[in-house]
Amino acid sequence: MKSFKDILQRDLYFLDFESNKAGDLFLLGLEHDKNYTCYVINEELSFLCDNEYYINKFNIKFEEYKILINNLLKSINDTNGVIVAYSIAELEIIQRTVSINNFPNILYLNLARAARSWKNKFYKDAFDKLPEFRKNSNNFIAQKNSLASMMRLLPSETQAPQDYAPGKTTSRINDIIRGFKAKKEFSKLTVVQKGKATKLLKHNYFDVTILRILLNKIIDKDPSRLNKAIYSIKDIKSKA
Repeated sequence: MKSFKDILQRDLYFLDFESNKAGDLFLLGLEHDKNYTCYVINEELSFLCDNEYYINKFNIKFEEYKILINNLLKSINDTNGVIVAYSIAELEIIQRTVSINNFPNILYLNLARAARSWKNKFYKDAFDKLPEFRKNSNNFIAQKNSLASMMRLLPSETQAPQDYAPGKTTSRINDIIRGFKAKKEFSKLTVVQKGKATKLLKHNYFDVTILRILLNKIIDKDPSRLNKAIYSIKDIKSKA
């Protein structure tokens, strides 16, 4: 494991995939240098990239997944960069696609581990008093250690939007795809289906862009909280 000093002066790449339990990938949200891009990496959702509002709001674009990942990792490696994600799930997805041995300089920060350490040291009593993030849900994302739940310890402007719905991402994706296959045009989707598409993109935008804010809060309080959460990607073995 590395020290927090290994990453403070490096380029940071915040990312989050949207996938389903079967392992199908749909979106990759990426923020680098405070610029967010939503990459559609599944052809069945590629029609979203023709929507002018989504282009302007989410910088949405379609990319072939393997090409995107190889180019992204090359850029991160060349800039001596760090991948920041909330878990190691993103790394495991990447490991199933490319050989990480080709990218020896990349570090990986599992911000979920750092956030738990930060929470336990500074906010344990306050956090223990919080209810479940979303009631009536058994989904892990709704539980208290999830990213959106953790952000409740910070000011209101950092909170997840009201329509942030843990466990509903896959159903939203399925409904959007079914609607487009039936109607053939985004403009002909129902108001509900269009709303689900917007909520899906908002969900990913929050999960990616909030990482930088959380990381900065942890660093402000105690950067040593990061120490046990930083790895060289070649040293993390995938469960795949």
